[in-house]
Amino acid sequence: MCELAGSNDGSCVIWDFETRGIAKELRDNECSSPMTSICWSKCVNRILVSAADKSLLLWDVMNGKVIKRKVLQKNPMQACLYSDSNLPYK
Repeated sequence: MCELAGSNDGSCVIWDFETRGIAKELRDNECSSPMTSICWSKCVNRILVSAADKSLLLWDVMNGKVIKRKVLQKNPMQACLYSDSNLPYK
């Protein structure tokens, strides 16, 4: 079982409860703002993150790379994914 946590430095950490350690750390050089919300995709291989700098990041958990980055013009929002899709709401 794993838990996902966002950090004030802009990184995301996947914590493994069985090993009691970090399974993976996701970090993007273009985003160093605190994470405001995080959610897993239904298939658990993608993570959508919103940050205080108004950016949304869609991560591929397996390779640790950002699939898509979007910077919003308005205030930060909370991340959410459609339950029937692996893509964020457009």
